Amino acid sequence: MSVLALGFVASLAIGVPVALAMGASAILYLLIRTDIPLAVVAQRLFTGTDNFVLIALPLFILAGNLMTVGRLSELLVEFVHALVGHFRGGLAQVNTVQSMIFGGISGSAVAARPASGRPRSRCDAIA
Repeated sequence: MSVLALGFVASLAIGVPVALAMGASAILYLLIRTDIPLAVVAQRLFTGTDNFVLIALPLFILAGNLMTVGRLSELLVEFVHALVGHFRGGLAQVNTVQSMIFGGISGSAVAARPASGRPRSRCDAIA
């Protein structure tokens, strides 16, 4: 068995959380098997997180929370329910059209799903 797998299994056996066990076994492997200095590892680790695009994630969450607090999400779901809720499969269509509209508002279709959440509306009576 490799040093990486042994370190991971040993860390889990003594009750270390999985995320820390993964990190500890990786550091153990780097110390034993390679000649890469740990300072370089730390620099590469933080260089990976220094990304301009990553700042958008908390801002999309903030936009979703503001829309929920301001009842915009609830009003949007009620509006879409009035448009397409009466069709067959209306709940699925309401969800899809609401995500489409929110994606247009926020500029990101990927951010629409976690930000739209599940507001209280007439759709809850159907679900």
